[in-house]
Amino acid sequence: MTLNNKQNEDIEPIIIIEPVETDRESDKGDETDEEIVDNLTFSLSIDPEDFCGTTLDDATTDKMHPPNTEWPNDIYREFMEIVMGYQLSNSCGDRIIKLINNSQNSIDKNLLPKSTKEGRKFLDVNEFPYMNFKTVPITNFQDIDYNFNYQPLIHGIKTLLLQPDISKEFVFRYQDNNTSIRTYGEQFESEWWKITEKNIPIDNYLLSIIIYADATTCDHLGKTSEHPIYISLGNIPSWLRNKPEAKVLVGYLPKIKAKDNTTRSSKEFRQLQRQVFQRCLRMLLSPILNQFDMYFVVKNEIHPFTPKISVILADMAEAATFTATYLPSTSKRPCGFCLISNEDLNNMALTHVDLRTPEIMKDAIDTNQAKELSIHTDFNFFWKFDDFNIYEATVPDRMHMLDLGITKYLLEFTREYLQQKVDAKAVKEMDHRLCAIPRYSGLTILKNGLENVSKFTADDY
Repeated sequence: MTLNNKQNEDIEPIIIIEPVETDRESDKGDETDEEIVDNLTFSLSIDPEDFCGTTLDDATTDKMHPPNTEWPNDIYREFMEIVMGYQLSNSCGDRIIKLINNSQNSIDKNLLPKSTKEGRKFLDVNEFPYMNFKTVPITNFQDIDYNFNYQPLIHGIKTLLLQPDISKEFVFRYQDNNTSIRTYGEQFESEWWKITEKNIPIDNYLLSIIIYADATTCDHLGKTSEHPIYISLGNIPSWLRNKPEAKVLVGYLPKIKAKDNTTRSSKEFRQLQRQVFQRCLRMLLSPILNQFDMYFVVKNEIHPFTPKISVILADMAEAATFTATYLPSTSKRPCGFCLISNEDLNNMALTHVDLRTPEIMKDAIDTNQAKELSIHTDFNFFWKFDDFNIYEATVPDRMHMLDLGITKYLLEFTREYLQQKVDAKAVKEMDHRLCAIPRYSGLTILKNGLENVSKFTADDY
């Protein structure tokens, strides 16, 4: 099968545009550009403006003249926040407007829009700080142009830092929990943070960037879906990071569709999907590639940062896309983190498992051993990041692990491990502690222990 990569004659050729910075040592990130080869219709184009906004002068301007949107009044703003936050229909919003207007004094009327539709138009025509999305053509397949809609990553970071709660709770340095027993808490208490902080310029703070991507159904019938990608920060506590305002949408990845099953299952089509995914991530993440001395305003003060990708949250299929590894269901080595064989997944006698690293994966491709390690031969853009292991950073999120039923097997593994390494009392103690959790509304209590649970699902737990 031959993919349709015919150039659209009505679109001017796009050249590669990347800013050149001679005063930074991080330019070596561009040394391996020739290794990133794809067969996409349109040439790579990275807007130079995507790299702007992080100098000391930019931060000074942001501090002295913080961006703001002029709302008609605070009531108007809060009403539209409710409409958008709870996805209210126009008719529902209009009923609320009518109710509020009828309960107000005549002097206080006209604080709200005349209709919900008018309020939506206000959102459409007004520019909000760092929320201008761009559309860039990526490829043409089967006579359909596919575009990448995104906002510069730097704008996304600034959007987060503009949130009062994020600025207030922002953590700059590694925090030692001062315990002799290893505990898992905040990201800024982890060994990764401690080690990474030592490898950045001494006058810089670590800016931990968390990426989340997952295909999302947009209607109840499941006919429309998009592929959004979000970012959050590891510099804030997890209780705050779990709130909607602690995440910002930075792009919609194009979803390439085939017209027939033969094309959809072909090797060339799957390679095209991976190349489109890599191209979009390259455009989005290049502004922070091996950068340092990026100035942002936090707590109303200007600070220099070194941005580092810390975690990529995804379901198992998404994780395979980020790591360019085979899907677990069709792989000899189904783990994106290590090189364990599918025959040893339940082998508790293993004493050593080799981990995936960019160096090992690149060497496997160079020596024609990619299939043996269940990895695609495409160059992975994440290999260009210094001191970053994409295979270590990409982890399935808890919701999808629950939904796939994996949690049950993790718990069974833990119970069997305790049985072998400790004794049966440890297993009973595990069940006892679960039963002893204080009750509160919505909490599922396992009264009979774990052994009687047939399946864990995201809906139930």
